[in-house]
Amino acid sequence: MSDQRFLQAKAYLQQTDINGNNIYELLVNYINNAKDKEGLDFQTIIQEIIQDSFDKSYFDTKPNAVVVNDDLVKGLESLRKVLRKGRRLRTKEPKPAVSNILEDLAYFGEGGVGITETEAYALQTSINQFVAKRKLRYARFFGLIYGLEKNYYVMETEHCGEQSENDKQITGQTNENEVKVTLGGSEQPAEENKEGTNKFSYWVTNDPAEPFVQLPNVHPAQVVVARQFKKYFTGRLNAPITSYPIFPGTEANLLRVQIGRIAAATTIAPKGVFAIPEKEEEDEDAPKKVVEEPIHDFVSKVDMKPKKGGDDDEEEEESEFEKLSAKALEKLESWVHLYPHIMDTGRVTVYKPPKPPRGDDDEEEEEEEEKEKMKDDEKP
Repeated sequence: MSDQRFLQAKAYLQQTDINGNNIYELLVNYINNAKDKEGLDFQTIIQEIIQDSFDKSYFDTKPNAVVVNDDLVKGLESLRKVLRKGRRLRTKEPKPAVSNILEDLAYFGEGGVGITETEAYALQTSINQFVAKRKLRYARFFGLIYGLEKNYYVMETEHCGEQSENDKQITGQTNENEVKVTLGGSEQPAEENKEGTNKFSYWVTNDPAEPFVQLPNVHPAQVVVARQFKKYFTGRLNAPITSYPIFPGTEANLLRVQIGRIAAATTIAPKGVFAIPEKEEEDEDAPKKVVEEPIHDFVSKVDMKPKKGGDDDEEEEESEFEKLSAKALEKLESWVHLYPHIMDTGRVTVYKPPKPPRGDDDEEEEEEEEKEKMKDDEKP
């Protein structure tokens, strides 16, 4: 940086408000304090700056004070709470696949949508802490769903099992027997964990500083009914749903159904980028290897490394993926869905009812039928 640009930046930071405060002096004081303290990291310095920014000397309510934007104060408060949860957890385990919200924000900004940078940073920190605490392999910020009273920040992760008792109370899933009776009208049972509409777990929160709440699994009857009406969300997970046809569940169930429908309909990728891996044949004599279950049903051809030749010095195999031109990406046939389609039955997979157990009477009837067939065959 040249001396002239340095002086310009310093002069900009030394601009004072009505009360005579400026950013330059604030940063100098904290950097000097950081030198005197051992083991003080960057995150702690930022946290102290945010805490001190709420001091009366900076945000006074007197007539001659600087007017502060309410949304900015709310965002800084959420960010401060997130940073105060604790130091970043360190682990020697493989780094999980977590979406980079700050990087994605730039792409959304090109289209005129997205969230503020303060919200994005608070969400990124909150999701990173959530993933490190639960030791998850995959998580991504799914999106923001607006409500009449509060909004929902949605996160998608690998399936984490059933809801905890605390999450059941928050979402209104307190009486499991009542839910089973209410959903008994559908002949299609719910799909198993990590399959179909319940492939992933979805978590929501009204504020990045608050803990995420796991949404319940999806039942096909809920999907069928949710397709027949429109409803505004309130922002309260345990809010009852008044609709026709009658929806079996609370707002948490409806929110989970609509998230699943959005994911299945809008998660797309250029054709040929991803492929379904072939299952390798297992050798019965070879020792069985403990293989971790994959999160997705597809793999990226872009990330796949080409195979190298063996002793014959064969050339490396070229990747099957061919990059599409910008003109080709304008065509609809150049895109494919990543998540499977939800059928009219409310399921992704076809349900095959179990065969009824065979009794002694059935075996006797089959034996008699076989004898009759043998007699018929002996006749000229």
